[in-house]
Amino acid sequence: MEQRISLITLGVADLRRAMDFYGRLGWEGSSPDGEVAFYQAGGMILGLWDRALLAADSGIVDAGGHGGMTLAHMNSLGYAWNPRNWGPGSGMPIVE
Repeated sequence: MEQRISLITLGVADLRRAMDFYGRLGWEGSSPDGEVAFYQAGGMILGLWDRALLAADSGIVDAGGHGGMTLAHMNSLGYAWNPRNWGPGSGMPIVE
C-alpha cells in the first residue's frame, strides 16, 4: 500500500465559522451541501464536517473528549480504506 494520507476530516462545531477561519488564511474551499467543506491541500484534502455527524459516522459517542478527526487513504480506484472493514479474517488487528 502506498504510504500517504488522502483525506483528513476535522469535526467542527460551526462549519461556517471554520470555513471563515480557513478563508482568512487564504485557503479556498467549497461546501457542496452546507454540511461539509473540502479544501485541496497539496496532494491531500482537508475536510470540515459537523462534529456530531463525524462522531456518528465513526460509530462513537462524542462525550467531549473525542478529538473530532479522521484519516483516510484512497486507493488507486478512488476508494477509501474503511477501518470498519478491518475485521476478523482481514489480517488487520482490532484494538478497542
